Amino acid sequence: MGSALIRLARRGELEFDQARELIAAFSTHSVERIREPVDSVAAVGMIDHAAYADAGYIVLAQRLAYPLMTLDDGMQKAARIHGVEVISASG
Repeated sequence: MGSALIRLARRGELEFDQARELIAAFSTHSVERIREPVDSVAAVGMIDHAAYADAGYIVLAQRLAYPLMTLDDGMQKAARIHGVEVISASG
């Protein structure tokens, strides 16, 4: 999430102070790790369409039946190939 906000700020679509505030607000929330060992194995099956690190997020979104939000065009394409709904944060 922080990476996407910083990228928006670098593009001039968000002020750096706003990005900093959003990141700070997000960091106050507890985060539950929900990755399962099988996600890592499933991600290997996606490496033809996505980087392994991206595939891990796609597998997680797929397993939880959640949409994926990313600015990365390649990750969006890979997610769609694997039937994951994509929310594009790009303007």
